[in-house]
Amino acid sequence: MSRTGEEYFPLGLVCAGAAAHLKLPGMLLWVTALVLAAVFLLLLRHRRFGLLSRVCLALALALVLAAGFVQARQNYLRVRAFPLPLNDYIDVSGRLAAYPTVEQRDSILLLDVSRVSFHRRSLRVTFRLRLRVPGNHRRLVRGDRLRISARVRPADLYYMSRGIHFVGRSKSALQVQRIARGPLVWRILGRWRRVLRSRLEERFNDGSGAISDRGALLEALLLGDRGRVSSSLQEAMLDAGVFHLMAISGAHVGILALVVLGGLSLLGVRAPLQLALAAVALLGYLAITDFPVSAVRAGVMAWMVFLGKAWHHPANALRCLSFAGLLIFAVSPLCCLSPGFVLTFALAAAILLGRGLAKRLPRFLPRAVREGVSAGLNAGCISIPLTLLFFQRFSLIGPLAGMLLLPLCVPVMALALPMMACCLVLPFLVAWLLQGLDLLLEVFFAGINAAARLGTSIFRPAPALAVTLLTALLFLVAHHASRSWLRRAAAVLLLAVLFMQVRPHAVYRPQRLEVFFVDVGQGDCTCVVFPGGDALLIDGGGSRYSDFSVGRRIVLPFLLRQRIRVRWVAVSHFHPDHAAGIVDLIPLLRPDEVWISSAPRGHPLWHRLAKAANGVSRIRRVLAGTVLETAGCRVTCLFPHKLSRAP
Repeated sequence: MSRTGEEYFPLGLVCAGAAAHLKLPGMLLWVTALVLAAVFLLLLRHRRFGLLSRVCLALALALVLAAGFVQARQNYLRVRAFPLPLNDYIDVSGRLAAYPTVEQRDSILLLDVSRVSFHRRSLRVTFRLRLRVPGNHRRLVRGDRLRISARVRPADLYYMSRGIHFVGRSKSALQVQRIARGPLVWRILGRWRRVLRSRLEERFNDGSGAISDRGALLEALLLGDRGRVSSSLQEAMLDAGVFHLMAISGAHVGILALVVLGGLSLLGVRAPLQLALAAVALLGYLAITDFPVSAVRAGVMAWMVFLGKAWHHPANALRCLSFAGLLIFAVSPLCCLSPGFVLTFALAAAILLGRGLAKRLPRFLPRAVREGVSAGLNAGCISIPLTLLFFQRFSLIGPLAGMLLLPLCVPVMALALPMMACCLVLPFLVAWLLQGLDLLLEVFFAGINAAARLGTSIFRPAPALAVTLLTALLFLVAHHASRSWLRRAAAVLLLAVLFMQVRPHAVYRPQRLEVFFVDVGQGDCTCVVFPGGDALLIDGGGSRYSDFSVGRRIVLPFLLRQRIRVRWVAVSHFHPDHAAGIVDLIPLLRPDEVWISSAPRGHPLWHRLAKAANGVSRIRRVLAGTVLETAGCRVTCLFPHKLSRAP
């Protein structure tokens, strides 16, 4: 047990996970933590019990964090169980907890509800509601008080990490009423965001009035808002393994700090004032981007580094990372369930713990290159099991593409940050900077498309948690074991474990026809597997209220776990609880044919399906009498007798 406390944060996560798995009561954890704290105070006077006292302190702090997590989880489930009418429209009143996420047709509002009204009753109740509302609501800002009429239902547990208890949908933008303005600070930042969006739309217009892919990508890079990023661009970035570049993370915070400190240094500002202004700039940037977890982690680490420089005491990077984790975990315990939270801390820890790899690389390479290669390799070793665990997908070219494209983000952010600062007062300077950004984004897109065309994106079943922990243990031993033979043996075993996770699996070939009915909640999903190994997938579930991807989160893991190869996909009709999951799966499964029995004019799901299948699968309209014969089996379509084109 070290004296600096780097182990407190991971120990707290382990205790929280164990307490949740064993369903330990929060009161037991609090009492145990108090007993250990008392033992620590008793042993503090005796130097010979130094190690034991530090162990007691670490366990007490970890149990306090675990108790906070258990209590927060119980409170969430209690609020989520509040009986609201599920089939009626209700009026909700509350304050916006975040800036609206603007998509092509809708806006996503996150509302901290304080009062609900239904069936001539008005109740004072507190919960967080995620609403999908038609129209562009960018003029709403964080802190505005709203009254909205909507249909709501309990949120999927997928939203627990964000503290969202209910999700809902409003059928018209006219049902959103602003009854009070938010605080002045949020109104100023909201206007800043609106002006920045307008500048991007003026420059990056696709000709139809919508923002182009370049503008949407730049909007995501600057504001963290991926609502208008097209599905084709998202798939290209996933295939290239660089989707994480769209998240506001440590790279953005580091580039911002370098730009601000470099500019202030050129202006002759003294060092203490430089650090103070850089800290204020980081706080402002986090406020504009709505405080994403990965950026808050990097921001806290940067502030600790600034304090260390101001006090002439160098800050330890691992200690800063552990403190940032403790702070975020203490303020919002449920966020540790988020994949983004786990990935940002795990990859940052891997990069810091594996920095010694840079010393073993060839000396003729520049130091920056060796550090970049070391960071990419270390992050890749940990990202393989974690990415497969959360998303069942990994791009083999991703670590290399990230190492090549991440340096390009430096000039992009170096031009974008002054553009953000000047967008309110110097529009002519903004136009010049956007021209330079357009050229850089062209190179960026060329790199993404080149990496995506290699086709190295793989889909594998989620590894067991024990395999993920074994990978982390082997990584630590390979870098920090005291004996060289042990480090080499751990490195070989680490490579073997990683290979076993990404190796291709044999296709499932049953001896007879098998039919699987997948539980997707509302809606249907049926998978028919023929003896030859080919499969027909009929519908894929989905929801009109939630952005939870049933296809990616439920159907795809089932297909990967069973090693099923889908050659045909059938959509019975274009309701979200049947077709939404299929739309998400087509670019991933790449079936030979997509069967439809209707082509509703103007239906958004039909347009999304046609776009997803373009260049991937052949869309086939099937009628009664259509026959498919494969592996000695015969599938006959019984309905409809004519193609429906009703809207």
